[in-house]
Amino acid sequence: MVVDDLGLSFESVYNVNRTLKRYIDTQVQQGDLVAILRTGAGIGALQQFTTDKRLLYAAADRVRWNMNARVSPFEAVAPEDTKIDALQVQFFTVGTLGAIRYVLRGVAELPGRKAIVIFSDGFKLKDADNHYGQVLDELRMLVEAANRAGVVIYTIHAVGLEAGGPSASDQFAGQTRQRQIDIREGQDGLEFLAAQTGGLFIRDTNDLPAGIRRILDDQQGYYLLGYVPDRSTFSGGGTKFHALDVRVKRPNLQVRSRSGFLGQPDAAAKPRTPADRMMAAVTSPFGGGDIQLRLTSFFGQVEKLGPVVQSYMHVDANELTFEPQADGKHIAQLEVLAVTFGENGEVADRTNRRYTVTLTPDRYAQALKRGFVYTVRVPVKRPGPYQLRIALRDVKSDRIGSSGHFVDVPDVKKGGLTLSGLLIQGVSPQAVGAQSGDSVQDIDPNASVAVRTFRQGTDASYASYVYNAKRGPSGATQLDVEVRLFRDGIQVLHSPLPLPPQAAGPAILAGGLLRFGNGFPPGSYLIELTVIDRLAKKNGRATQTIDFDVVE
Repeated sequence: MVVDDLGLSFESVYNVNRTLKRYIDTQVQQGDLVAILRTGAGIGALQQFTTDKRLLYAAADRVRWNMNARVSPFEAVAPEDTKIDALQVQFFTVGTLGAIRYVLRGVAELPGRKAIVIFSDGFKLKDADNHYGQVLDELRMLVEAANRAGVVIYTIHAVGLEAGGPSASDQFAGQTRQRQIDIREGQDGLEFLAAQTGGLFIRDTNDLPAGIRRILDDQQGYYLLGYVPDRSTFSGGGTKFHALDVRVKRPNLQVRSRSGFLGQPDAAAKPRTPADRMMAAVTSPFGGGDIQLRLTSFFGQVEKLGPVVQSYMHVDANELTFEPQADGKHIAQLEVLAVTFGENGEVADRTNRRYTVTLTPDRYAQALKRGFVYTVRVPVKRPGPYQLRIALRDVKSDRIGSSGHFVDVPDVKKGGLTLSGLLIQGVSPQAVGAQSGDSVQDIDPNASVAVRTFRQGTDASYASYVYNAKRGPSGATQLDVEVRLFRDGIQVLHSPLPLPPQAAGPAILAGGLLRFGNGFPPGSYLIELTVIDRLAKKNGRATQTIDFDVVE
C-alpha cells in the first residue's frame, strides 16, 4: 500500500487513513505480507513488509498531510500562478515516482506476481508548458521496471467523487472549467500506471474500502505467463517499445495484461562490497536472506541513560561457518550491522562490529542444536516510532541475513502512566549459547525473548515495568492489572488482578506466569497486559502486547 502523501490533499489524507485502518481490521489475513509506505517518508521505521498488524496500525496512524505536498490547501487566486504551481507539481510528482521505484526494487526478487496499490490525488502527464515531458518519461521507466519485476500496479483516486460545477470559492472566470480539466488530467497518470501494468484504476467513488475489495478480488485468479524475446529484439540499440497482446478464444472474456516492454537488455549487476550488501540488507523492505534471524525489540527506561531500545537476536549456528581448531574448539567470524531508523527514515543510531565466537566442543554441539542470542542496546534521544534492523554476515562464507523489529518509544517525561515493552520468556532457560564479551548470551532459544516459541508442558513468565504510577498520601500505589490472552485473534483468557502496593522505586514490575500444560492448544498467541492507575485523574491506563507461539 503506497500512500502518495506528496500528492494528497488534507481531506484525502483523512479518507485514506480511515480506509487503511478498515483494511487492516477486516481484510489483512494471517500470514499476509503487507507494507504501508509513504512517498514523502523515505525508508523510515514504518516501511518494512510485515505480518504484524501492530506495525501496520502504526504506519496507518502516521499517514498525515505533508506540508511539502504538491497539492496545495489553497486555491490559486490568479491565472498567472498556474505555471508556478505546475512546476512545483512536476517536481513532487517525480519524487512520488522515485519512491514507488524503491518499492519495486524491494519486491523484484520475490517470485510470482506482486501487487502495489497507490492512493493518490493523481498527477498530470504534461509539464508546465503543457507538453509531455519528464513525468511521462519517468512513468514509462516505472512501468518498465514494474513489468520486469512481475508487479501489477493498482491505483485509487483518493479525491473520490468530485463535482465539477461552480463553487462558492471560485474567484475568477474560468476557474470552474480549470477545475474540471485538473480533475480529468489528474487521473491520467494513475490510469496510465494501472493500464500499462495490467491493474485496475479505481475512480469516481467515495467508498475507498470498496475499491480495495475490488483489488483484492482481482488477486484471487490470474495467469502468470513467461515470454523470452528473440535476440533481435535487443539489437540495434535504442529503446524501441514492443507491444504484447494477449488473446483468448473463449467468448465473453475480457483480458487485462501488461502492454509490452522496451527493447533493452537488463542492466548488468555491478559487484558490491560486503559493506554495500549489508547496508542493502538493513534498508531492504524485507528481512531474511541466507541466514535466518529472529529479532525482538522493546522499550525501556534506564537510569542515567534514559529511554533505550533493547533487542535480542537469535542466530542459528548451523547457518554459520565454524572452523575447527587444534585444541578442539570451533571459531566463527561474524560481522554485525545494527541501524535504528526513526519515523521519517533518519538514522537514530548505527553500530558496525566484528566478533569472534569461540566454542568449546560441548558448547559447539549445543549451539548446533539450539543456536545463540546476540543482544544490543541503543539509547534513543526522543520518543516516537523506531525500528531496529540488523544484518549479520558470516565472514568466512560471506552469507548475510537480516531482520527488523518495530518499537514505539513513549514520552515518559509527560507524566502519564507508561509501560515498558512486554517480555515473555521461559522460567528456567538452559545455558546453551556461546560467549563473546557481553554481546552473546547463553539462552535457550525456545524459551528466550528473541524466539518466543514454547512447548506444551512448559511455563513462561511475562513482565513489564510501570513508570509514572501515582502515589497516595502514604506513598503507596494503587494499580490494577488485566491480562488477556488471544489465540488466532480470539480471546481465550481474561484475568483481572490487583498489583500489590509499592512505595519506592522509579519503576514497578508487573508480570505473572503462564502455564502451557500438555493439553494447551498449539497455535499463535498474543498476550495483552493492561495496567490501570486508580489514583490517576487522567492518562491512568496503559497497555502493551507481545505475540508468541505454542508448539507440540
